Amino acid sequence: MSQYKYYLLDNGSGKPYEIYRGNPVYEMFTFSGLELAKKDGSWSSEFDDIRFIQDLWRKGEFDEEDCEISEEQAMAYLEQWHAGDWPGRES
Repeated sequence: MSQYKYYLLDNGSGKPYEIYRGNPVYEMFTFSGLELAKKDGSWSSEFDDIRFIQDLWRKGEFDEEDCEISEEQAMAYLEQWHAGDWPGRES
């Protein structure tokens, strides 16, 4: 089992946009230690960075199971994005 669960969000039209990770075991999604992948290679748990996914979850517009991807998939997306255009928020 990976140290994290990874989630892929799209831009609303199906294009992959942001990757988040969180603890694989949690009682409530919003307390799963979420972090957003950043363009500089870091992961951020700052409120402004994870608020979007939490808001979607609260509104019932995000399903952890539907958006979960493997660690290998997450790393492949990040590698591709770092080599080209970063699709999500840059700062």
